[in-house]
Amino acid sequence: MNPAGPVARQIGWKRCAPAEGSDPDPLLEQECSPAPGLIRRYENRALVLATRRCFVHCAFCTRLPFVRDQGGSELSVNVEAALGYIRGHEEIREVLVSGGDPLTLGDAALDDLLDALHSIPHVRLLRLATRAPMARPDRITDALCAMLRSHGPLTVAVHFNHPDELTPDAREALARLADAGLVLINQTVLLGGVNDDPEVLARLCWQLAEARVRPYSLLQCDRVAGTEGFWVGLERALDIAARLEADLPGPAVPAFVVDLPGWEGKARLGAHDPPRRVEGGFMITGRSGREILYPDP
Repeated sequence: MNPAGPVARQIGWKRCAPAEGSDPDPLLEQECSPAPGLIRRYENRALVLATRRCFVHCAFCTRLPFVRDQGGSELSVNVEAALGYIRGHEEIREVLVSGGDPLTLGDAALDDLLDALHSIPHVRLLRLATRAPMARPDRITDALCAMLRSHGPLTVAVHFNHPDELTPDAREALARLADAGLVLINQTVLLGGVNDDPEVLARLCWQLAEARVRPYSLLQCDRVAGTEGFWVGLERALDIAARLEADLPGPAVPAFVVDLPGWEGKARLGAHDPPRRVEGGFMITGRSGREILYPDP
């Protein structure tokens, strides 16, 4: 049995030839890496690439070149450099542990990494991003949950894109995490031909909320080269977001987000205040206050 399930198989490997407006690194993460194994796109936050290993190689992932190489050490050889950078920058208050998928690490290695982050006085919050509850629900053991709970305050960011991914095993894994007192949030990527239907997304959000997971964000698919088949036009995406806002209770409504390159960060867009349409796309205001052209032919 493929533990990733039918939807993951559908969206995990489909790629096509790059088209105009696509980019191998659309968020300029390589330019926002001041130390090996670390991405910093916000002043008070940093992301640690804990491992190259991943449970699911999603075609729309912005880090496919990083995770393709699964050889070598379980823990990224760059973790110490990333930790050193964080220690030297007191303005960093939250660290997101990602990769790859940090739950591909064994409990001991992950415990040591979280201990090292907790030992940095100015790091106040930790967030751990994983697809394990969907792809490998058996990884969510009682021992793992107890270890994660000892590192609070810690938020577990999971990733479900379709209600079919919420299998009985996935629900049990989420229940174990929630019963351990961990805060659970979900990021969904809007994918053409997979979940670009407000009824499908509403069903997913209801089921996540019932599983004690907050539907945190609905992310416009990044323009990763080779993923053009998944792109949804921004006007249609905003219409879908408006339907969700109208049909769902407040705690179950995800924020619709477009990720802009580099330090411009994530922009939350509302259907009732759409960005300005120009030839070839939309002008979206980034964190700097500048308008950034978002290609949307």
